[in-house]
Amino acid sequence: MALMDYRMLYENLVAEAEENGLGGEFVDWGISISKWRADPVALALYGWLLENEPEGMAAKSENQIDWEMGIVGMASSRRREEAVKSWRRSPGAAERENGGFLATLGLSNTERSAANEAMIAEIPEVAFF
Repeated sequence: MALMDYRMLYENLVAEAEENGLGGEFVDWGISISKWRADPVALALYGWLLENEPEGMAAKSENQIDWEMGIVGMASSRRREEAVKSWRRSPGAAERENGGFLATLGLSNTERSAANEAMIAEIPEVAFF
């Protein structure tokens, strides 16, 4: 059983940033300012790892944990935003957005929450691959 490959996840984030005209520095910057403890997905993964892999987590430095969970936080943020973009492209989105800013914000947040729940449900499967 292999643990999550944070390096591969990082490289995927860098590749995506480069496709969007940004460089790897953007990803490094995002990780460096990450408030992963405020990200529900990163926090859930961290808790799961503490419970299920306590020896592995104890062997890691705080800097390494911050880097790994920062990557998870950044990746989960991207997935949440992709869920909102997908919702906005869906049939009927324009009509739903006609409810005004607050209605659109509420619906966008609903999509983000649903993405969080889906990612958190995947934790046991994604923590090992």
